[in-house]
This record gives sequence, C-alpha cells and structure tokens, in this order.
Amino acid sequence: MASSTPSRNRDAYYQQLNHYQLGTEPVVETPEISDSALIWLDQDISVSLGEETTAQLNETLSSHGVLDALEESSAGGEDLQRSVQQALTDHDIDTASVGDAIGTTLLEAVGPLEINYRQGGQTSSTTAPGTGSPLGETADARLQLFADLYEETTPEGFQRAVVHHLRCQIRDCYVRCGIAPPEDVRIQGPGFYENVSWYEPLGFYEPYNDPRQTVDTWLEEHTPDDLLV
Repeated sequence: MASSTPSRNRDAYYQQLNHYQLGTEPVVETPEISDSALIWLDQDISVSLGEETTAQLNETLSSHGVLDALEESSAGGEDLQRSVQQALTDHDIDTASVGDAIGTTLLEAVGPLEINYRQGGQTSSTTAPGTGSPLGETADARLQLFADLYEETTPEGFQRAVVHHLRCQIRDCYVRCGIAPPEDVRIQGPGFYENVSWYEPLGFYEPYNDPRQTVDTWLEEHTPDDLLV
C-alpha cells in the first residue's frame, strides 16, 4: 500500500509555498505516491531561433565561466534582464548583437506539463490540463525536473534551477559520447531522465546526476586531446 507520507508532505509543501504566494494550489491532482518513487516533471519548449543563430550563440557562450555567470544571473528577479546583460558584458560579449540575434521573444511555445512517477517497476504520468499543446518534433528542448532535487519556492530559484538543469543536459550529451564535457558544464545534477540509470548502477560512470556526491573524473582519460574543451 502506498505511504500516506507523500500526501502530507505535499500538503505541507503547498502550505509553505502559500506563505510566499497567496492562493497557491497544486496544478494537478495525482494518486498517492510512495516515498521511494522517482518523480519528475516533463515539459517541451521551442524557441524562436534558427539553427544557424543557435550555433552562433553556442559558440559565443562557450567561453569558460559564461554559463556559470548566466546561471547565477538567472535568479536576478525583477532585474533579470539587466543581470544577464551584465554577465555577458563582463565576459566581453556584445549584448547588442546577441539581442539582435535573439529578437524580442526567445520562447516560442511550451508543451503540456506532465507529472511522471516511477514506483514498483511501473511508470505512470498525469498531464496538467490547460498547460500547452504537444509540440512533437518542433520542440527544441525538454525540461525534466526531478522533484526531490528542485524544490524551489520562488520564481528566481526556479529560473536558476532550469538553467542548471539545461546545463546538465548539455553535459549528458558529451557523456553519452564517452568524452569529457566542456569545463562550463562539468556540473552535477540530473539532466536527461534516461541518463539517470546510466550513472551509479552501471559502475562505469561517476554520479554526475547527484550533486550530493563526489565526482573524481570527467572522462578526460577517455577523451582525445583535440576534443578536450
């Protein structure tokens, strides 16, 4: 039988969140979920950038330290735009040219919010009504935020968590290829859901998905010198 503890925890969580934002209610009702269940949120997003522009921005932002600065700046609250611009300026990046490339609206569309939970060897999901239409192949990224590691109670904290999560997904792309990720994405935290089962259980990879543990190597010993970034 599923434990009643998660239901109590969820009620306590929303009571705490309601302290910061009055009227906060769960966006979707889920059945009782056991303490041992793995819970994560999925949501597809698409942006208004073309492939060429995206490649140019990736090259611009690949210098060491820029992504660290942007992650910290993403929690800037009302001064978010100013903080991000300052982070770029501090790294000698022309904010005017970056702004022209991005345009006025970066986020083009979002897909529905799905709450996923895996328990007893079975995976189930619930879709929050009214949270978007499926994007299909037009999606540029899929947020997969794990509930036990991203318990944020403020918009600023959530923004920073999303940036960190996307950096972890970039890291996973390199790890999937068996090579060391660039310095700017050698960070710990869950990226792609399917990569979570790769790390500790396989015994080959370090616990890159878990910021609470220690990482001893980033696969440099398996990476050709010309691919080390």
